[in-house]
Amino acid sequence: QILAVDSESGVVTILANPQVIKEKSGSVEEDTSSGPQTGHAVLGEGCAQVMGVSKRGLFSGGQSGGLWCFDLANNLNVLDSWKNDSSIASLVLSPSCNRLALGTSNGEVHVMDSTHLKTTSCAAKHGYSPIMGIDVLTPGTNHCVTCRAEGFIQVWEMERGNHISTLQLPYKCSSLVCPSSSSTAVVGTTKGSLCIVSLVDPSQPKLVLTRRMHSSAITYLRCDQYGRFMASLSHTGSVMVYKASPSTKCAVLGHTEILGDLLELSILATGQGDEDDTMFSVLSQHGSKTVITVFHIPNKSSEQVVSELCEGGTSRLSAVFTSKREFTLAEPVHGFSLLSTTHMVAMVTSTKMLAKFILPTAVVAQQKELAPHSVHSSHELAGGLTKLSLNQKLLGSIAPDGKLIMRLADNLERPLLLNCHHHSRGGCDGLAFSSDSYRVFTTGDNGTLSCWEWELTAHGNIKATQAAEFNAKHIQRLESTQTAENVALASMSPLPLQGLHAEQEEDTKQWLQHIVEETHRAEDEKYSEAKGKLRQELSSLREKAVAMIAANELLPSIEQLERKEFILDTEEHKRLQADEDAYIQKIREEIELSNLTKMYLRDKIKRECWDSMKVKGKVVKAFQSKLEVRNYALIHRREAFLNELERIKAHRKIEIAEQEVRKLASKPDPGPAVEDRGGTGEEEAEGKEQGDPDALRGSHGSRYGGECDLLRDQFELYSPVSKMQQTCLLQDCIYHIKETFNKEFDDVSKAKEAEIARIIEKNARIRKIGKDLKLSESIIEPTLDPAEQPESFLTVQDSEIKAEKYITPEEQKRLQEAALAEEKKRLAEIGDNPRERALEMMMYGRLEANAEEELFKDLARPDFMLKDPAEMTEDEIRMAKEFEKKEAAFLEEREKLKKALEAEFKKLQSSIVQSMEQFDERLHKLFELKIRTETAVLQEELKILRLALALMVEEEVAMKEEVLNQELEKKKSAKAETSSAVSSAKRHVEEYREVYDRTQAEDREMDKSFKKDFSDCEPFLEPLYKLYRKRPRGQRLKPAPSEGGFLQEAISQNSSGERPPSALLGGGGGGPRSFDDPMAELDDLSNMPEGLSLSAWERFVSARRRKVESEQKVKATALKLAEMTAFLKKRQAEDESVQSMIQDTFRQLNKLQEDKMVFDLNLEIQFLLKQGQIEVDPGEFVPDFSDSVLIHRSAVEELNSQIKSIGEAKLSIMTEAKDFKKGIYSLKWELKKLLMLEEDLIEKAKDIQMLKVTKELQHRLMDLDHSQEKDQKDIAALESALELVEKTHHNNVLEKKRILSKYQSQVEGMEEENKNKEKELLELWLQVQERKGIDKLAGLPAAEVNREKRMNEIVTRRKMVDLVKSQAQEVTVLRTEVERLRRRTFPALVQID
Repeated sequence: QILAVDSESGVVTILANPQVIKEKSGSVEEDTSSGPQTGHAVLGEGCAQVMGVSKRGLFSGGQSGGLWCFDLANNLNVLDSWKNDSSIASLVLSPSCNRLALGTSNGEVHVMDSTHLKTTSCAAKHGYSPIMGIDVLTPGTNHCVTCRAEGFIQVWEMERGNHISTLQLPYKCSSLVCPSSSSTAVVGTTKGSLCIVSLVDPSQPKLVLTRRMHSSAITYLRCDQYGRFMASLSHTGSVMVYKASPSTKCAVLGHTEILGDLLELSILATGQGDEDDTMFSVLSQHGSKTVITVFHIPNKSSEQVVSELCEGGTSRLSAVFTSKREFTLAEPVHGFSLLSTTHMVAMVTSTKMLAKFILPTAVVAQQKELAPHSVHSSHELAGGLTKLSLNQKLLGSIAPDGKLIMRLADNLERPLLLNCHHHSRGGCDGLAFSSDSYRVFTTGDNGTLSCWEWELTAHGNIKATQAAEFNAKHIQRLESTQTAENVALASMSPLPLQGLHAEQEEDTKQWLQHIVEETHRAEDEKYSEAKGKLRQELSSLREKAVAMIAANELLPSIEQLERKEFILDTEEHKRLQADEDAYIQKIREEIELSNLTKMYLRDKIKRECWDSMKVKGKVVKAFQSKLEVRNYALIHRREAFLNELERIKAHRKIEIAEQEVRKLASKPDPGPAVEDRGGTGEEEAEGKEQGDPDALRGSHGSRYGGECDLLRDQFELYSPVSKMQQTCLLQDCIYHIKETFNKEFDDVSKAKEAEIARIIEKNARIRKIGKDLKLSESIIEPTLDPAEQPESFLTVQDSEIKAEKYITPEEQKRLQEAALAEEKKRLAEIGDNPRERALEMMMYGRLEANAEEELFKDLARPDFMLKDPAEMTEDEIRMAKEFEKKEAAFLEEREKLKKALEAEFKKLQSSIVQSMEQFDERLHKLFELKIRTETAVLQEELKILRLALALMVEEEVAMKEEVLNQELEKKKSAKAETSSAVSSAKRHVEEYREVYDRTQAEDREMDKSFKKDFSDCEPFLEPLYKLYRKRPRGQRLKPAPSEGGFLQEAISQNSSGERPPSALLGGGGGGPRSFDDPMAELDDLSNMPEGLSLSAWERFVSARRRKVESEQKVKATALKLAEMTAFLKKRQAEDESVQSMIQDTFRQLNKLQEDKMVFDLNLEIQFLLKQGQIEVDPGEFVPDFSDSVLIHRSAVEELNSQIKSIGEAKLSIMTEAKDFKKGIYSLKWELKKLLMLEEDLIEKAKDIQMLKVTKELQHRLMDLDHSQEKDQKDIAALESALELVEKTHHNNVLEKKRILSKYQSQVEGMEEENKNKEKELLELWLQVQERKGIDKLAGLPAAEVNREKRMNEIVTRRKMVDLVKSQAQEVTVLRTEVERLRRRTFPALVQID
């Protein structure tokens, strides 16, 4: 249907209806033949999937490939049309509606003028079919390649995602691989061909080679990471192995045959050297077994290796030379990849888990089934594939659930999950890594290509650097090979695509067939002489046998031999016959097994989907319309649910009884006040009765059989137990609502069956009357539809079987004997049955006479009436008159009967139509009841969903609270550890501070005692003190070896992170120290003052050394003290950090508990409100009730009554004021009128007084006659002048009108042009305003004062809109899930033609 919706009034108008079009196709054809073609004649299925509205009209198109422009103002007439070969997928109009862009299903974009659809141009052409393969071009490039099912090979830039080029092959593609040794893309087709596309210049791809390798589609193409070997696989056939170098034209190394259906393929190169090899593995399904076949091919490509690779000069790979092995897996798998020569990963089909297998290295005689070594969580849906990155470090997996899971190849326990594509559109089906593993490419959604880049952390940067280094080495390793292969590709001439067709691909011989023919040709040449002799002998024997058969045909029949006696090789004949019998028996067993399987499935489906149903799904259809009503299919409720329901009901009854007892116990003693309050209670009860009782219940379920007194009030659902009990009771209410409706439905269904039975009886009478009256009118014969008799789906009628029934010869013989016996019995009964023979002879086979049939028979005229009346006798004349009278009476009686039958015929027809109309009315009422019942069911289900959501939220809050409590306990234990560490560090610092103070005091004491110690050298005291204070330059303290080793050992053993005690850091007294040679320079005798004794100098040197050692000890102690203080501060900071984390956890826990309390107390109540009771302005999607208030309707009604009374009072006051002002204005006007009359009369009196009497005036007054003649002449002259003036004026008016009409036409044209300009101006203004709004939202000036406030408002509104969208989507999803679960409870039985 095409609907027109008025956005202001909300009125919906049906412009086109396919049902009406189909029913009125004849009238539409008549209309189109007599007038312009309308949309009702051209619109059909798939014609209105994309639409656009412009100034010209409505544009519509769809799967039919046609585009039409309809006139909305004139009965949807077709203004213009355009036809395309492929379907139209999208339609977009320009802002000015002057141009139109179309997107087609084959990837074309057409641009056309909206005023003339014939003028079109193809703006772009890209493939829009599903992507069958994706791979990254040779390492060192920045391109990836995709192939689509329709043959489009597309090259993309990885960094920006730009489309570089497209090459359309004339074949349908099925797989793709890009060898890393050359700039090529190898494509597999659905007919089994390999196409090599040169991508030396990515902007100009070219097809350089095609070879047909398989008889069916190439489903998998794989290449090793060094681009040395390539392999192809088809589901039924063999595995082909090639050289991956285009310079050898992908020479075939050989093939190997594997039993079963070939599923997947994986290749792994163990190294690049000639001493290494490449491992090939194939996954196949052989019966119920899943088999992994593994074989190896050496990298060395010498002639000896190539000759030993295949068996006996054939193309079949040697199982011994390639070390071919087979492993049977314990369960079916898919999406496997080789991690190494001994490890493999695959996704288990049954459990959908990722399993890791270990492949045995040695061949075991009785090998067991391989079981998974380890199992890891994986995708939610079965299917998909796995793939390793180029550096063999990353493992990616995809599946139809649309998720990409990344893992480290050596650590599968930590997956990284990413939602790439939607599961409803097929999920992911392709995966590829860039050469540096920085980008990941996925395909899915029926043709979508996505590129994902890593957001690297510090650890990720290390991994990315390692991958980049591996990529650089890999590029350097393949540089020479790539250069040589690209030179060879550049020299190859491209194949002409115009001469290639998909049909020619089937005619091309397969490579294996060509090899077999060559082998046969070589054998024929080698054994040609022997074969020639054998052919001659066979031909002579054949001639003799034919001659003998011909001679046998000429003999008499008694002398002829049977044909089987001429068989020369009886053993071969018996063998062929036995093979045929065995084949027939095998086919028979397969058919019987298939039938047995189908019977088992039938019984299982019937048992689970039919026998388990308490009420089967059924439909009742109307007689004269397409209205149909379905009942509710109900399944038998589980015993556990019924027991739980009974327990909840008993519990609720006890609660209700307890509440009543408590009310009675807490009720005050009756007194006089009770009587006074009685009226108030009655008024409240009456007020409650006046309101809608279902408003607070939130549903109309009680009106349709869902009444339950045990349900709690919505305002009492605080605890989770009450919510779960309420959910169970609501489910019971829904069940009773459906049962109540099903009772009404059954009554209507029985009524229809009874009505059909009555119509059948009436139709029998109508047929009898029609046969008697020879009427050919159609008869209404209603029947029950198969959907109205679901039991009929379980019974197969003979008419439904189109195939001819096969009858065995034995059964055919038995049926013929039974038919002969039945015929003999019937003939015997007919031959000797006097009763039937007498009935047939005397009463024409009837016991009762039919008056109607007798009346419609003609009377037999006597033979004498054929004579001439003149020849008749008197008796004959008398008898003739009597016959005529009898005939006239008979005809009159016949005419009366005919009229009576006609009246009865019409009455029966009208009664049938009337009864059908009455039933349709009853069915329409049932349909309305179904709508109301469905509304009540949905209301109850909505309450269940709200309760389930509340329980989920409570469970989530409880889980969060548990997690926070666990974190709090962990942080408390960490706080205890940090507190003990801080106290221990403080103790050590205080102890060492005392050591430092003591060392510093000793050093100062040595300085003070210098003069006392050298008091005997008084004349040299000053120079000695200077030398005492002098220190050598570049002095370095060097700890003793033994002490340093102990220190490092003590620090390394302190694994707890605490500061080691000061005893381990050097101890209080310090240890022995050693100095460099500069100290010996100061001790030299050349520095000794003159006149000082040698003993005094030695004593001075000793004292100075002790002083220097004391100073070094003070410095070392200060450094250690500073280090210990820093360590203490670090521990204190850690302690404060843990304390702040504990406080944050406490705040989160308190906030969570507050939210939980608010959620428990702030219940979500479901109300039933009428449209007029909602005063909230609707938003974009649903009304926003966040800042709304629910008030009683009496408050609104009271306020409205007050407003009305005040308004009426104001109107009355305004009316009185208006009338009073009206009288004032009337008096003012009267006064003004009288004053003006007074002034006028005064002026007239003045004029009369001031009038001067001239001679002319005197003459006129004296001679009145003469003056009258003169006046007449003057009047005549004035009249003639007036006529002339009027004529001139008339001509001038006509001229002005002509000019005015001219100007008016110009004005109308300019006004029309101004209107168009105003519309364009309005559209441009709207675009400018939208752009201004976008610019304002994109970036606000820094100097704006309220920028932060506005940004917060925008963010808040955006969050609210997103929240509303998500909630609306969740409600839709939940409703869909409820409908799906509801429909699962009854079978969907579809009639199979």
